[in-house]
Amino acid sequence: MNKIKIVLCIVTVTILGVLLPVYSNPEIVKEEHGNITVINVAKDPIKLAEDFDELPVEEKLKLLKNPDTMLPVYLISIADLYYNAGKQDYGLYLYLLGSLRAFQDISMCEDFTARAQMQIYPMLASDTVKYMFTLDNKKLMKIAKSVVEWDKEHPTRPDPVWACYHGMFAFAGNVKTKPMSEYPKIQKKNRKEFLSMIKEMDKYKKETDE
Repeated sequence: MNKIKIVLCIVTVTILGVLLPVYSNPEIVKEEHGNITVINVAKDPIKLAEDFDELPVEEKLKLLKNPDTMLPVYLISIADLYYNAGKQDYGLYLYLLGSLRAFQDISMCEDFTARAQMQIYPMLASDTVKYMFTLDNKKLMKIAKSVVEWDKEHPTRPDPVWACYHGMFAFAGNVKTKPMSEYPKIQKKNRKEFLSMIKEMDKYKKETDE
């Protein structure tokens, strides 16, 4: 019994250690939806994408004049605007550029759970993503390689901390990035991983077609 009590105490302390910072964190937003309470972080990248989506088209295009300083999640969110305007390849280019840079910035976060946001990004540009899966791998790789080259040639970028506001650390108000000295190495590694993932897509498409 004593062992059970000790275990219960440890579990209780652990839960409180996670929840108490959440309810004392001023950046936490609580929304009531009937009997359901949704807890989110005010600066969560998905929330930023939602706010960007509500901007007038003119404001979005104004930000796009400086894509190197634009938040990657905005590049992803604007992709469908070009797809629906008949500029599918440019929309896909922006989606891949945003995805690569978001992947790099997320990798600079100390919190590994920040990576979960990558699963949501395709939903922000669903039309463009559907189009991407219709392309042959040769054309897709050509666009992906141009994205990587552009990324190499434009080192100016937003502070990656924006990407760290999604994940468990953000709920506890403990948002941290890795040392800046590691950024170049992370970016280089992610570029290679990005191109590898694009190559793997061709294999995935073949498997789903069978």
